[in-house]
Amino acid sequence: MTKRQIWLYWSLWSAACATQGWRRYDDAQRHQVTIDALGYDRSSRALSNQEFDRVKRRLQVLATPDNFDALMDEEDPVAEERKRVTWSITTLARANLCARRGVPGVADHQVDSLLAAICADLHDSCRWRDLPLHELCRLRDLVANRLAGTIGAIKAGRLPADRIRVFRDSTVHTPTDEIIRRVTGRHEHV
Repeated sequence: MTKRQIWLYWSLWSAACATQGWRRYDDAQRHQVTIDALGYDRSSRALSNQEFDRVKRRLQVLATPDNFDALMDEEDPVAEERKRVTWSITTLARANLCARRGVPGVADHQVDSLLAAICADLHDSCRWRDLPLHELCRLRDLVANRLAGTIGAIKAGRLPADRIRVFRDSTVHTPTDEIIRRVTGRHEHV
């Protein structure tokens, strides 16, 4: 889990304890919440993103039982994964535009226009955010491959070498997959 996820986990646990009247340091109760959410026990530090999402949704319902949105989120197990994939897509597309243009930043509408054009080439619609999750994952992989192609063009000299500076702390000698990990801030393979 990331530092932010750990902070959110403990914040939600504290809020759930306050609402439910539990002691904050009741590890047995905390593990029971994990079992209720996942169907099995798992250390909070060892949760995958998907497991964290399920535990987080359960804690949100316990912390605010009258919150209709929290109840609905608990029913939609892919909502958080869609958010993560969408974030990765926009981050990778933004990095690709910046590198291609040699600028430190681009406007959100430019990123959306690029993604809409890619989506229109692949599907009958340019509404990429409405794609099913498996298609969003394919789009993320395609955008990551395009970014890798841009990085390759910089390294091969087909684009000016100084554009590599768009990727902080990177040089033409930095491996492409490492640059993509830096762009997304994620450690799993994109």
